[in-house]
Amino acid sequence: MSADSTISLADEYGNEDQLLTLNIGRGRVHSPVWLNASTILFGKEALVQHPGNSGYLGVFQFEYESGRIQQVSSGIGMYFLSKSPQRDMLAGADQKNLYVLESLSANAGLHRIFSLPANEGFLLSVAWGPDDRIYFTVDDSIPLDDRHYLSKSRIASIKMDGTDLQTDWASETRYSYRYPIAAGFEEMMFGRFALDGSRQELWIRNTRTGKTQLFAEPALRAVYLNSVAKRLYYIYQQELHLRDLHSGADWVIANSVKEADYLRSAE
Repeated sequence: MSADSTISLADEYGNEDQLLTLNIGRGRVHSPVWLNASTILFGKEALVQHPGNSGYLGVFQFEYESGRIQQVSSGIGMYFLSKSPQRDMLAGADQKNLYVLESLSANAGLHRIFSLPANEGFLLSVAWGPDDRIYFTVDDSIPLDDRHYLSKSRIASIKMDGTDLQTDWASETRYSYRYPIAAGFEEMMFGRFALDGSRQELWIRNTRTGKTQLFAEPALRAVYLNSVAKRLYYIYQQELHLRDLHSGADWVIANSVKEADYLRSAE
């Protein structure tokens, strides 16, 4: 794997978790998303951003069996991706803008539905929720004085057409919130971090009722919750963990992992 790559995932059956090695050439790759049992989508950015690099930017499709890579969208360096669970659509973002790709079966363009002002932080993750809303992490820069600032993150939510923005879906004075993922028929899981570094936890919230509860600790970033087998895949200290929720047993199954996706097979 390239030192710049961040793709790590399980095989198409959810077994024998492994690193996916791509020969990506120029640029960095991000945010693996299983399209089907043999195809993965990922975002890519060129190391030097200029118009001549459009062929190295965008969303790409990797065919697992043949090793073939082809471009799905171009012109914008993509850091974060999430596929709709109900539709043939994709949410994607660079560090400032959130987009929707309206079709994965046609050469559809990206439609921008949200932007951050130039001096107001960055986007850190994207997740398409079970309620057909898009959830995303915003890392705010909060000035302390004329030379220092505090970085504090929150989770926002928006409809796929760019309406009904909720800027503080998960936000609190003493904590940062990051990395939402869909975790069930009506639930989202996300990370909550104490600003003093004392706690890193995973919480779960019902999108219909709003009921929120602590789910696991210590943990940084949820990858996948198998609610039937009671197994949780998550990232902590750049290691991919598998936790048996019945027994509490916990295994490290991959090292140096920043982000991951898990193909949901029949359970």
